[in-house]
Order: sequence, then C-alpha cells, then structure tokens
Amino acid sequence: MKPTGWLPLGEVQKTLARGSIGSLAVKSAGLVAALGAEVLLTRLMGAASYGVYVVVLSWLSVIAVGVKLGLDAVLVRFAAAYRSQGEWGLLKGMLGWSFRLVTLIGVVTALVLWLAATRSGVVQDRELEAGFEAGCLVMPLIPLLALREAAVQGLKHPALSQLSSRVLLPLFLFFAVGICYLAAGGVESRTALFCLFAAYGAAVLFNSWFLARSLPEEVRSAEPVYRRREWAAVGAGMLFVSGQYLIFNRVDIMMLEPMAGKTAAGVYSAAVRLAWLVSFFVQAVSVIAAPLIAELHAGNRRLELERMVHLTVNVSSACSAAAFAALVVGGKFALGVFGPEFTTGYHALVILCAAQFFNAVTGPSGFLLTMTGHERLLGGLLSVALALNALLNFILIPQYGMEGAAAATGISTIFWNALAAVLIHRKLGIIPVIGLSGRGRHGQG
Repeated sequence: MKPTGWLPLGEVQKTLARGSIGSLAVKSAGLVAALGAEVLLTRLMGAASYGVYVVVLSWLSVIAVGVKLGLDAVLVRFAAAYRSQGEWGLLKGMLGWSFRLVTLIGVVTALVLWLAATRSGVVQDRELEAGFEAGCLVMPLIPLLALREAAVQGLKHPALSQLSSRVLLPLFLFFAVGICYLAAGGVESRTALFCLFAAYGAAVLFNSWFLARSLPEEVRSAEPVYRRREWAAVGAGMLFVSGQYLIFNRVDIMMLEPMAGKTAAGVYSAAVRLAWLVSFFVQAVSVIAAPLIAELHAGNRRLELERMVHLTVNVSSACSAAAFAALVVGGKFALGVFGPEFTTGYHALVILCAAQFFNAVTGPSGFLLTMTGHERLLGGLLSVALALNALLNFILIPQYGMEGAAAATGISTIFWNALAAVLIHRKLGIIPVIGLSGRGRHGQG
C-alpha cells in the first residue's frame, strides 16, 4: 500500500510545474511589492540612511539564523515526510516544540541585543545605534515567520508558504512607511525599522491563521509525539549550512559599511536586490522542489529526481539568461529608479548578475544536498566559500569599494556552486548543470 501523498511515476514533473507556476506568481507579486517598498524607502531616506537600515537588517537576519537553530529546514524536510507517511502525531509534536523553542530564544536574544546596542558602547555611530534599538523589536519575529512559512511549505503549499514574507510583508511595510511619512514629514532609518516591526507582526498573524487552516484534521486530533534529539541533531547540521549561507550573502554589505561608508552600503544593497532577479526563477522553483527532493530521495526514486533536476536547470537557465541580458543593458536605468545617486552601483550590479547567472545554471544545488542528508558536506563547502568571501572583501573593498565587494562575492559564489555540482554528481549520480543534467548515472544513454 502506498503512503499518503505518494506521487505516481510521471506526476513529479506535473507537480513541479503546477507548484512552480504558483510559486512564480507569488514571487512575481512579491517582487513588485518588495521593489516598491525599497524604492519608497530609498527615495524618502537617501542612500546613507538607507545604508544604515540595510546594515541593521543584515545583522538581524544573520542573528535570526542562529535563533532558528536550523529548524526551518527541519520542518520542510520532516513535514513532507511525516505527511506522506501519515505520521500525524510526529507532525503535531514537531510543530509545537519548534515554535515554542524558537519564540523563547528569539525574545531572549532580542533582550541581549538591546543591551549590547545600548550599554556596551560597541556601536559608535548614533544613527546605527538607534537603528539597532528599533531592530530589537523585529528580532523575535524574523525567525518565527520563517518557521511558520517552512511548515506551510512542508505541507505542500509552496506558493502560499511565501505569501506572508514575499507579498504581504513588503506591502505592509510600504503602507506603514507611507503613513509615517505623511504624519511626520520624513522617514529615517529608526522609523523605517519601527515600520518593519509592524509589518512583521501583521505577516506573522496572517501566516498563523493560514497554517491553522492548512493542517489536516488528523493532526488536530492526534496526540503529539516528540523526537527532540533527532530534530535537534538534524537542525544543527542545517543551522551550520543555513547560517553560513546567509552570512555568505550578507558579509559584503556588513563589511562594506565600516570600510567604505553608509552611502556605499546603501547603493550596493540596491544592486544586490536587482541582481537577485537573475536567479529569480530557480528560487521560485526551489520552494516546491525542496519537499519533492526529500520525498523522492526517501522513496529511492532516483530516476524521477534526476528528471526533475534536468527540467529545473534547463528552464531556470533560460529565464536567467534573459534577466541577465536585460540588466546589463538597462542596469543604470533600473538603479536610477532608486534615486540618482544609486546609478554609481552599475558596475557592481553587472558583476553580481554574472555570479547569479552561474548560480542559476547549476540549479538548486544547496537543496539537493540538504534535502538528501548531505547537509554536513554542504556546510563544509560553505565554510571554505565564506572564508574566501570574507578574505576577498577585506582585500578588495579598500581599493575598489563596491566593485571589490561584488567581485569578492561573485568569485566565491562561482566557487561554491561549481564544487557543489561536483559533490552532487559523486553522491547522487546527478549533474546539476545545464546541458549535463540529463547525463548522470541514471540518465546516460
């Protein structure tokens, strides 16, 4: 008898396509909302004040990874497995335990951060200190929203799992900032972070309501079963990966501010935001691909796993090529939308776009390793890439500024994606690279 949720042969590609369409629709709406909120912030705040905002948010995002303990990835991985196997007690126990634990750690971390920002004297810039004070309110909500979205994603609602953070959060932020501007006649970094707190609160409330409606009736009536040691052990491996991955994506901004100034950090952050458009499709597909990878791997359905990777890589590469070309041609115009001073980030934008294009043509490499139990291998690889990124930023930023930060991140991104493709081929027999993804051990001939 097949477990609940089992996908018959040939249905994986259809499921991926349906999920990707929904995910792409949500991400597209979220992209418009996020860019709208960012443009409003940059126009009202200017590059320097916006630089403070993004630096504080970058630090909060990095700290939030430690607060999550890797449990967001655990929820995606095990919620999909427990659902397909009908293990409702385990699903209920995992949800309740992870939410309570992360909420408690988030509140304690926010208090510690507030003391460090206001009493230690570590932060010398007054505007930056005020930003961290306001950011302490946001701190507990970032990991809490991430865990709830991960649970919805694991329950096979890939598009709706992104609705809170991708669409509603920037919309709430947009309106909160607009109201503050109309009421006070201006917006500074501290005010923007208070607005972000309100936006996160509204997004968490919506996601909590939707998660409650998404849970199968069997979960509501089941007695919770706990495997805390197993979840914590897997979460530790996932934390090692996700923590390094987020720091990898933020280290350039965090190093740019003290080494090149707030204005450079603000302009560079806008370039980073635009460069992510190049890998937009592969990110959209990865939301549905992650639980499918876990399910197919658990069922030893290697051929279908390879077919899914082949489809993902080819389609995402084509979409990324179009976005890459568009930003190379119209990058200065796109940056100018944020404000006239942001056009100075064009060369950094082109370098970052090239790196994101390489990221796209190697497919969802990170998910292929983490969702198949090879998170420690990926963690080791990211450790080397992170060290390389930080070293190159330290060397290149003083001489080349934003372009140096972009080059450091670009070289490191290409490095880890190339080695990840090699590891995936050795461990799974799949080559997650455009033109080669159908020539693994199971697709030869």
